[in-house]
Amino acid sequence: MTLLRSQQHHMDSLKEQITLYREDLHKLNEDNKKRLLIQSVDVHLVNREQYKIPEPDTLKFEDQVKEDISEVITKDIESVYKTKELLKRTVENKEYTIREKAYRAKVTELTIYTKLSLEVRISFAE
Repeated sequence: MTLLRSQQHHMDSLKEQITLYREDLHKLNEDNKKRLLIQSVDVHLVNREQYKIPEPDTLKFEDQVKEDISEVITKDIESVYKTKELLKRTVENKEYTIREKAYRAKVTELTIYTKLSLEVRISFAE
């Protein structure tokens, strides 16, 4: 009887460990899924001084670009990478107005990770 109880106790302990391992594995899988998604977008206007654009207008421009490409948030990094040229064209084919002047944007750097980062240069629209 004692051997049987000991084995039963050991089996219960193993079942409990299996349950804990499964929970840990599930949590790790969820964490990995989060890591592989675009979670935020950062835009930086690199040549604002050249056009003497004040900080508030720069922030407004950067927010406008973020809004234009906001659909990438929560998308997986691989699919965003595969469509990076489309993403660049989305920004570059639009005309932006800053202080009643029209500008075109050129994406000079694009970094794709859990944070999508764009560096953008502007020029007068023609």
